[in-house]
Amino acid sequence: MELFAVHPPGAADWMYPSWQFDEEWRVKPAVARVLEEARAARMTSQDLGELLQRRVGLAGGRRLFEALAEGDDVEVVNAIRVHG
Repeated sequence: MELFAVHPPGAADWMYPSWQFDEEWRVKPAVARVLEEARAARMTSQDLGELLQRRVGLAGGRRLFEALAEGDDVEVVNAIRVHG
């Protein structure tokens, strides 16, 4: 299964955010769907990383990566489709 990774500016290594794993360190199924949509939209890992930091809703609630961590890939997929 594929993982999401970001390469922060100036960092030597790629980082793999923990929100994409469950309690047993298995990749959550929602991650695959989001990565597939991002690839179809020709997003870079940098683009996707920035998108996942966006807040959901008008009141500045949770961030998209938090929705994904909870298994809610619908909001993230919709945001990717709007982005693309």
